[in-house]
This record gives sequence, C-alpha cells and structure tokens, in this order.
Amino acid sequence: MVTEPLSELSEFIVKNNRVTAPIISIIASVILIYASLFISEILLFMIPVAVFIVMHYTKMYRIKTRILGSLMIFIIVAILAAAIFSDNVYSYQQLPISSTSSFGTITTYVAPFSGVNRDYNFTMVVNASSPVDLSNLHPVLNITNGATNLVIHESQIKNASKSPYDYVFYYNSDNLSAGIYTYNFSLNSSLYISNGQGPINTYETTYFEDNVPSYVISDLIIFELIFLIGVFLARSISNSRRHDPAKNPK
Repeated sequence: MVTEPLSELSEFIVKNNRVTAPIISIIASVILIYASLFISEILLFMIPVAVFIVMHYTKMYRIKTRILGSLMIFIIVAILAAAIFSDNVYSYQQLPISSTSSFGTITTYVAPFSGVNRDYNFTMVVNASSPVDLSNLHPVLNITNGATNLVIHESQIKNASKSPYDYVFYYNSDNLSAGIYTYNFSLNSSLYISNGQGPINTYETTYFEDNVPSYVISDLIIFELIFLIGVFLARSISNSRRHDPAKNPK
C-alpha cells in the first residue's frame, strides 16, 4: 500500500522533529527567498509563517523548543538570504535612472555595476525638450563609499553632442579604492540631481560578508517577532477552546 510508506515517513518526521523541522523549515525558507526575487518581496514575510506551520505539523509544541528552534532557523535563513541577495545584486545589470521634467529627460547610470578595480563609466544623458547651448549646462558628479567622497567637477567631465537637444556627459574612473559606492549627478546645481547605486568595487565574497550583519539583525528581529505573535496567538486560541464549556460539555 502507498499509504504505509507515507505513514512511516510522517512518523519518522514527527519522531525526529528536532532535526526534520529545522531542515524542512530552511528548505521552505530558501524557496520563499528565491520566489521573492521573481514575484514579490512580501513573500519574505511568509518565512516565519512557513516555520510555524512546519513546527505545528511536526508536532513541535513546547514553547521553549519552538523559540530556541526558530532562533536557530532564522539565523541560518538570514545568512542564506544575505548570500542569495548579495549574489543577485552583485551580478545585477543596473537599470538607468531617468527623470522627466519641463526641461526634458535626463538619464544616469554607471557601468559596469560591479567588479574589482575596473574602469567605471559614469554617464548622464540629457534629452532637452527645446534647444539648449552646451555652455549653459554645468554637470558635477559626486562618488562616495561613505569613507571617501570624490567630487568630479565640470572640467573633468567629458561630453558629446548629438544635437542641440541631446547631450551626453561621462566620466571614466579607473582608480577607485575598494568599497561599495553610490553616485550623485547634478546639472546646474538644482536643475537635476540623481542618486544612484554603484559601483560595487570589491569581491563578491567581501560584499556578502559586509551584508551578513545587517541581514542577520534585521531578519532575525522581524521573523522572530512575526513567529512569536503566531505562536502565542495559536496558544491563546487553543486555551480558549480548551476552556470553552460549549465545546467541552461535561
């Protein structure tokens, strides 16, 4: 009979729930992490729900065991999330940042987005809605990694003109120190200001290591809080049913 192996498997899972519950929970969590990349980040909040369901069906009922078990699971899941998201971001081809106003459309980007000691090209493309003289456009570029702030002035920024409407401003940097950078392009001080991510000028393993503390702290707090709410809510419902005279007639 097919039901017999399933029954034996279920019995094995429940009997060894201190091992099987964490393993199943971590597998389910990893699936949800990957799903959040392609569907919605909201799925990340389903991780503590999935852990709660796994513990329930593996009959891990003791509060202390659930709390300690969930802490261990969420720490491992947070580290795995840091690895998965770091890899996704590191290999990410950054989409240009665009802004449209009465002046026209301005687009900025940096390429490549990640690597180690590469030549990084910071570009701003201006598509004006009416003809504009190049001498009236004054670009400035700020590049920072938190510790170092580089200000690239107009004289250092190259330009190319396709027409009186279209201009390209760009700066090539081949000597950025290691770090995770953000950049800021401005045009005529207040006409346009962009805030972009990148480049990530470090090894992927280093980027992952930098992300681990923030992921572990934030994910552990959020996941454990949601999990505890579920645990104590379920316990409250169970206790109320146990003491409900209508459902427990003498």
